[in-house]
Amino acid sequence: MTAAPTVVHAAEDNVVMTEEEMAARVARKLALQKSAASTKRSLPVGATDVRSDVNPEASVNLRSRSLVENAKVTLEKQGEMKKRDKVQKREDMCEMLGRGC
Repeated sequence: MTAAPTVVHAAEDNVVMTEEEMAARVARKLALQKSAASTKRSLPVGATDVRSDVNPEASVNLRSRSLVENAKVTLEKQGEMKKRDKVQKREDMCEMLGRGC
């Protein structure tokens, strides 16, 4: 008496698959997942692969000044914002948001 091969039903295709076919399919999927994971870890190769939200020149501007100079600039900006009255702040906010208030 010989044992009949076990049959697995694939839900997405409604096709009857043997154990060997299913094992080959699973092995292929795992290989694809491993290759996709290994490419995600690699560093960008070209200039176009750099993220668009990164401004590499921003750090140069900050590092070109000392900590004291950066603090002075920040305090001057804060002082200017405090001196503005309510109407100026509202107009600045409308301009920044692109509204015609």
